[in-house]
Amino acid sequence: MNNVVARFVDGRVLKGTSLNVDPAKPAFHVRTPDGPVEVKLADLKALFFVKSLGGNAAHHEAMAPTEGDPRLVGGKPVAVIFKDREKISKEWGEISAETAATALRTFDETLESDFLAGDTFSVADITFGVALEFAGMVKVPVPLDLPQIKAYRARLAARPGFAR
Repeated sequence: MNNVVARFVDGRVLKGTSLNVDPAKPAFHVRTPDGPVEVKLADLKALFFVKSLGGNAAHHEAMAPTEGDPRLVGGKPVAVIFKDREKISKEWGEISAETAATALRTFDETLESDFLAGDTFSVADITFGVALEFAGMVKVPVPLDLPQIKAYRARLAARPGFAR
């Protein structure tokens, strides 16, 4: 059973558990306290696999770098604005590189099996694998001294579907 948080294109958020998330199928089901809910992949902006459904009430997601941040000096600002008005900027990606390295170290320290969410390959592994590859494409450094991450990447690379 995986704890999941579904974020829909229309802004809704659904929290619950699921056993049948499969990126090859058009929909899956989430068990909520109010009963099961069918979720269509086409309606999602993102799907998160989480340790706890409680969340962190103190967390505040920053949507842009703060004024005066020395990492913003020089260069030409570039940004992508999605249909739902979410904005991602090159500078924000660079600022996030330190956070990414910390997150990878945490994954390396806590990865206890061959897969991220349970005992079988899942959409969590696809998502994380794509994120690792994307990090390399946009020049976000992936620390090479992380033995669990290195072994995990090798397992992903050995999968026929991932190698394509």
